[in-house]
Amino acid sequence: MLLPMSPTRPSAAQNLSGLCVLVLDDDPNMRSLVAGALMAGGCRDVLRSGVARDALRLFATRKIDLVICDWSMEPMSGLEFLRELRCPERALKVPVIMLTANSEPMDIAAARRLNISGWLVKPIALPQLMERIWSVLSLPAQPVTSEKELAAEVEQRLEHFRARLADELRDLDDALAAMQKSSANSLWLVAAGRGTIWAQVDRIFHEIKGQAGSFGYGLITSVAALGQELTRPMSGNTKLVLDHHDEVHRGATALVQAIRLVLQNEIQGDGDQVGARLMEKLRNYTEKTRANLVAAAGSR
Repeated sequence: MLLPMSPTRPSAAQNLSGLCVLVLDDDPNMRSLVAGALMAGGCRDVLRSGVARDALRLFATRKIDLVICDWSMEPMSGLEFLRELRCPERALKVPVIMLTANSEPMDIAAARRLNISGWLVKPIALPQLMERIWSVLSLPAQPVTSEKELAAEVEQRLEHFRARLADELRDLDDALAAMQKSSANSLWLVAAGRGTIWAQVDRIFHEIKGQAGSFGYGLITSVAALGQELTRPMSGNTKLVLDHHDEVHRGATALVQAIRLVLQNEIQGDGDQVGARLMEKLRNYTEKTRANLVAAAGSR
């Protein structure tokens, strides 16, 4: 139970109302979701950008109190944005919370060297994000934004997320089909071309993994994570593509079909027993392929 707040102590919403927060993410769904949570929490001045270079220019005209930034962006990544923000010419000390679908220790260490203020691994839960914001800004610990309000914000953006996910699944279908149609005289040329497409497939799985859980589809996040385990080693690795293309292709195709079924059947959260059985089947189906990839990587 929340205790009444002292009338002389400003609430979190009152504090956020006087701040300017920049949301930097190249995905419009995530920009809208995070910005909506901020506004639900009382922030009235939210800047949004999908391009890191454009976001940097905002600091010449605005006083920005906090940046919430995605790690994986193109052409300038979140780390590159942070490095530019902290360069001696700018010397900006604005706090930055990084959102990322990976938790590699080397990436975290690189961000810490650039004075990162917070690090959240996607998929993010909005209450967790708001708690991190209050902590970074040293605001009162008792939030006025209810989880019901934040859940309503997710629901409001859900239709756009589903449309984007449907497009991404179609992109995966097209990429997987394109690899099977590859034709050239040289096996190495075919493998090199497929390696480029595998990089695209890996990127799409990465995006799905980072977003689905934030919109209530935790099971899809888990399936997409399996997809990345299969496809990431193939990205640009001609030898692996030559040796393991067919088995990885079968596994990736099955995972795309599984994601589509979860979406069509509106299985939200982790899917309870249905989700557990599905993940067990998918892990068993891809286990040998994943083991082969690990063994091949270890023998290099």
